[in-house]
Amino acid sequence: MVLVNFIYNGQKDWGVVDRDNKKVLSKKYAFSEEVPDAIEDFIKLPNKPEVLQFDRVNDKSILISEIEFLPPVELVSKNIICIGKNYLDHIKELGTFLEPAEEQMEYPVFFTKSLNTLNGPYKTVSLHSGITKEVDYEGELAIVIGKSGRNISVRDVREHILGYTIINDVTARDLQRNHKQWFKGKSLDGFCPCGPWIVTKDEVENPQNLSLITYVNGEVRQESNTSQMIFKIEELVSTISQGFTINAGDIISTGTPSGVGSGMNPPRFLKHGDVVRIEIGEIGFIENTFILT
Repeated sequence: MVLVNFIYNGQKDWGVVDRDNKKVLSKKYAFSEEVPDAIEDFIKLPNKPEVLQFDRVNDKSILISEIEFLPPVELVSKNIICIGKNYLDHIKELGTFLEPAEEQMEYPVFFTKSLNTLNGPYKTVSLHSGITKEVDYEGELAIVIGKSGRNISVRDVREHILGYTIINDVTARDLQRNHKQWFKGKSLDGFCPCGPWIVTKDEVENPQNLSLITYVNGEVRQESNTSQMIFKIEELVSTISQGFTINAGDIISTGTPSGVGSGMNPPRFLKHGDVVRIEIGEIGFIENTFILT
């Protein structure tokens, strides 16, 4: 199942995507029984109703090209949980930019992005002129939690995952460096384009073997695979949940590989008009234009 949050004819809605035929079914027609008005409330359902076959209600479908995409989850219960330094090549490339490289990671590094960062998968992103001069991109696979829990064992993590989406963990490197922590530089308004939808776990053969490619104006900047994560998905979710409740609808972003602008010599930060496209195998792509405002 592929879940999408969107606006159609001026009305907010959510539903199910037929990616092969590039169509969407509103929640009103997509399920065998009535579902909640908000996608976040649907995610919380312990037993989700059956998804109808598109050919049964095809006359009710909408072309994907006719909808305005929203972040797949908007009413998150807490800040977006993020993982830093989860690809060794990324640690090495930023070693001289932020702090000495740590090639042996004993524990995952966690931080959060504020909810005001959530942005649509194809929306513009402000470069926040006058606030920062060093805006950077980070393509990442993100987990969407489908079942709340605490103290989750590694073997039980899968039952708590609803599915996967894509995030651009946009970062103001100068703020990150100046304030000597990550929250401010990661949390400017609109700094988390997300989407385009949630692909449920049953449709992703192996989330630890997905290609990840980031383009800037068509140029490949990041090219990796989720198999290169230092800490794998099960370990990340289990570790986060120790003594800390994760809730259905929460988003956990799993880190970025090398190829970010700040890791280049000289650094190549985003400028007005730059288009950043992030593709992850079996999930799709997001694409955002960065503008001076």
